[in-house]
Amino acid sequence: MTDIHDESIPIGDGAVLRWGTNADAHGYAALATHAFVLGPDALPNPNVAAYAHDLLSNNHPLCHSSDVAIVTRHETIVAAAALMTQPMRYGGLPLPVGRPELVCSHQSVRQQGYVRAIMERMHAKSASRGDLLQVITGIPHYYHQFGYAWSIDYNGYARIETAALPELGAAHPHVTIRPFARHEYSVFNELYEHELASRGLVVTTPYPEALFVHGIESTVSTEGFRPCGIYDEHNQIIGFCIVTVRIWEGCNAVMALGFTKNAHALTHLVPTLHAIHAINQTLPKPVASHRDYFAIDILTDGAHPITNILVVLGIAAKTIAPYTWYVRIPDVPRLLMHVGSVLEARVAASVVSGYTGVVDISFYRHGISMDWRNGTLTAVTARTTSSFGDAPHAGYPIAAFTQQFCGWRSFSELRSWYPDVWATPATRVLLDILFPKSTSQLLWMN
Repeated sequence: MTDIHDESIPIGDGAVLRWGTNADAHGYAALATHAFVLGPDALPNPNVAAYAHDLLSNNHPLCHSSDVAIVTRHETIVAAAALMTQPMRYGGLPLPVGRPELVCSHQSVRQQGYVRAIMERMHAKSASRGDLLQVITGIPHYYHQFGYAWSIDYNGYARIETAALPELGAAHPHVTIRPFARHEYSVFNELYEHELASRGLVVTTPYPEALFVHGIESTVSTEGFRPCGIYDEHNQIIGFCIVTVRIWEGCNAVMALGFTKNAHALTHLVPTLHAIHAINQTLPKPVASHRDYFAIDILTDGAHPITNILVVLGIAAKTIAPYTWYVRIPDVPRLLMHVGSVLEARVAASVVSGYTGVVDISFYRHGISMDWRNGTLTAVTARTTSSFGDAPHAGYPIAAFTQQFCGWRSFSELRSWYPDVWATPATRVLLDILFPKSTSQLLWMN
């Protein structure tokens, strides 16, 4: 394999694969504008141009220009993708995660293996920097071919049309919303982390201070968020929200929303929605062909309590079903050892507390052995399928195991959908303890 740090790699027909520089921003933007076309008339998409510039600016805290893989032919960029850093925690434990993003190729060079070459090089770079997972959003089914599996809910919303907002009455408290300033990160982060902690999520997304500052001071993209504080009539902070900075297809997305202990959502949600509505009326619609602003979308990934609160308040909301994150686990033993403390805590709180034993799991082309001693995960070893002796204790296609690891599906659900998911009775009990079905919220950090 060619070294991932090589300056350039010839990949046939005059094409060269290399890492980007700041000077590639215009070419990447031009490619993305025509790769992510809009509507049945395939109109150029100007919205992604600024995003491409952002990723190659060397100012983005989650992506450097040298993290963008580029294919050129005759000095023209014909395919590209960025390897971003995706903030993520599993059971409260930070995980190093890579995220391929803005993957695109020119229509004239598709089906020539350029994106495959890009993905292979990005996966190698991601591994070299210590990432334990890769995650990606994108085209249905497409990324399965690169080892990814649907595993975490993504972008489900409660859509509230502005015409359905309840009127503000004298009984409603006064609420205002304003964007946080750079020096207010600690205030925002305390509110944000409290809201996440209250929901029992297995996968969560920390919000780095560098990204917070970038969104306030540096970004030129309309793909980002703006954290805002929610204040009462005395200008005391009572909550926070994270809103996208543009209207898309007539909607503005509220990516997170929470209140302090002293400000109950049942009392403050209606005036908060009106304050968000006031902000939305000032936001741009970066694609002229899109519908004018008409609705507020509130992210409900991770079984957000806002769904039930809307019902209690009688606010009509349409459920926008979630899409899904693709997840790739390149090295299962390394990942499981990294999250060993999370797995040990689950065992300690279960009916198998103090468990001792070796669990052999086949992924059919390969497998693992998990060695437990008195409730401690002492080793996870890669195995070949021929080294399990008489038989392993469980079997999964790797895609199914990825889904259970992320808490997206239970063993029973996977068993009903995959005939090649199985386990001995005792192992099945242990697997449900180690990898219980759980809700998650993985926020895309554009």
